[in-house]
Amino acid sequence: SVECYENWADYEGMYGVSPWDDATLNLGATGTNGPTIHSYYATISTNGNTAPAKINVYSGTYISDCDVTSDLDAEDDMNVILINANENAGTEVNIYGGTFTQTAVNATTSHVIEVRWKAQKSIHIYGGEFRSAGSVIHMNEELEEANTALSITGGTFSSDPSAYVAEDYKAFKNDGDTWIVRA
Repeated sequence: SVECYENWADYEGMYGVSPWDDATLNLGATGTNGPTIHSYYATISTNGNTAPAKINVYSGTYISDCDVTSDLDAEDDMNVILINANENAGTEVNIYGGTFTQTAVNATTSHVIEVRWKAQKSIHIYGGEFRSAGSVIHMNEELEEANTALSITGGTFSSDPSAYVAEDYKAFKNDGDTWIVRA
């Protein structure tokens, strides 16, 4: 269990885990409970310093509970997974399972997955549970035309992920305002 939750003013506790220098980060294992990572801002992240990187999430519980309450917070969206690689770096994220929760109540800036900056990125979601007051996935508009591939073939979502569902798959609305993706 990783608890990253101290001194926001000093940027301590902002991030949970990040791969570094072309590393592969494997979290959990199929059929296990996996780690619990609880952070203020992003539990799993990449940025210009960590990419290129590969992240595989097989299981675990990932919680970010920053709520936008100050002008400083309002400048950024709050996420569980932040893909923030620079233009020259590639990042690959594969999510096979796990529970991802953004507990903030501000729906406009609370996401489970946020993708920023133009870069070569591939994000594949094969399963897992994704919950947020806002849209589960947020991509900056400029990335819609960039080299970012987001493909969902499984999982349960608290907002409609249809825009990112792979060919031959569909998001079906369940009882209780969740969507499940399947073929």
